[in-house]
Amino acid sequence: MEMPTPCERCNELFDLLNGSRSPRNPRIVICEECANKEQEEVNKEEEIIELQEEITDAKDTIKRNTERLRELGVAVKLN
Repeated sequence: MEMPTPCERCNELFDLLNGSRSPRNPRIVICEECANKEQEEVNKEEEIIELQEEITDAKDTIKRNTERLRELGVAVKLN
């Protein structure tokens, strides 16, 4: 190893030239394995947020459409 560097996440030594920027904190360089794990975590968190937003949007749409159907005289039964 030319520049042995301890990973700030797992403390394993890696060659600094083979490291990757942390997806959570681009100011630090971590080993490639930890960078991949962090990226998977970031992707999962982003997907969770997107799904939660879609559910919220769907609930709003259902509420608006239900109110409109009632205004039009249609009996609406929600499960």
